Amino acid sequence: MKNILAENLLRFGVKNLSDSDLYRISQSKLLKEEISKVLNLPNYPTTVFTADSDFNEAADMIKSWIAQNKLTFNTPDAHVWLVFYILISEGRSGWAEKWAKVSKQGNVNKILELCKSVTMVDVVRNVLSNAVSGRVEIQMNEHPDQKGMVLTAGVIKPNSFTQGDPNGASNIREIVTFLNDHNLTNALANPLGTNGIDIEPYKIGRESRKIFNTGTDAFVPGLPGKDPGAGALDLVNADYQYNYDAKFYSIGKFDAASAKSTGTQPTTIIFTPGEELTANLGKQLFKTGTITPESDMAAKVKEAVDGAKKIGTITAVRIESGASFDRPVNADNATFAKMVGMPTNKVPANPKVDKQGTVTDPMSGGNAFLAHYRGIAIQNALGNQAGVTPTMVAKVEKGGDAAQYARIAFTVKKPDGTNTITNDDIKSIGKGSVSSDLSGIFKVVKYDL
Repeated sequence: MKNILAENLLRFGVKNLSDSDLYRISQSKLLKEEISKVLNLPNYPTTVFTADSDFNEAADMIKSWIAQNKLTFNTPDAHVWLVFYILISEGRSGWAEKWAKVSKQGNVNKILELCKSVTMVDVVRNVLSNAVSGRVEIQMNEHPDQKGMVLTAGVIKPNSFTQGDPNGASNIREIVTFLNDHNLTNALANPLGTNGIDIEPYKIGRESRKIFNTGTDAFVPGLPGKDPGAGALDLVNADYQYNYDAKFYSIGKFDAASAKSTGTQPTTIIFTPGEELTANLGKQLFKTGTITPESDMAAKVKEAVDGAKKIGTITAVRIESGASFDRPVNADNATFAKMVGMPTNKVPANPKVDKQGTVTDPMSGGNAFLAHYRGIAIQNALGNQAGVTPTMVAKVEKGGDAAQYARIAFTVKKPDGTNTITNDDIKSIGKGSVSSDLSGIFKVVKYDL
């Protein structure tokens, strides 16, 4: 009956349904069949594109953005493919049609020529800036029986989605990886009409607004703990788009309920469990207005690395450093140069300028400079102890002492092959964890590119 009604809606149209609604109805069965299919990327020699200086600059900008915002992909050279996608979605009129034509031909020279027909770096910079300002935070729900895992309708793996289990359990990193790879490959395979997974925040107890299972509820509706499967992430019923506007996801915050502890803290380093092992080196590691750390920083960095190694193999490291937006730099160029011990031509011309948020240019203001070079100091102390090259994120935020933080986030592969850090893991290195909420926190961030 639903199929007949859907066909009639498509044949005769309904005033209350938009073109987008009609398209979703027509695609409902197809989407369910296609969602788990691993799409193939075009067989282009990506080194040809990254050898071009303009293209490479745009690709490097995206690569840094991916690292800073913790997006995960299994797709090789994802940053290169994102250049193509952004140009398709933001390029001049007719770009998508041209892309579809040249990509089908597979002529690499024509593709590069097409890419160079727009100002790639400016287009990419604008898109990434808008993506950050328009990001949406989404809370996932922890599985009631498998702490540390997300409750999902079906099981999500990096390269697959298996339907069937109404109370499935999936790893948050693998969910994000699947979403990103799926949306990226779909955007490139279907440049004239992208089918992507668009997850909206879950609202407890809300009624489903689905139209023949093609609507806007990415979570099973109902009351968690009362209605079977309520709150489970349901990719089949996630919102699909039909435009040049894909969604990409990152891990915002991850703390399993089973990872909470009020254990003693014998050192000033605070290890926090979750998808990453975060080592907070202390709020006052850097005094206000300086980039020179306290004398014990090297020892703290070593202790943090040694602690991570006790749990498993370090596979990635991110350095995070901050300066307080509440404490503007009230000094001219010469005075500020003396404060930080650097020549006047190596510090901001006007240190009093201040901007809150992630630092993109350390010379843009005094606090941006402080946050950036505090990260450099940590990086120098870290050296090659972790065995991997770290990425670095500097921020100017409100919070007084708390905003003058210095921390290192480790991705650690444990002997069992997993990387979710628990309270027991932290106990194994002799440190207490941060006491926190009694329920798990599983947040992802959605970026609209």
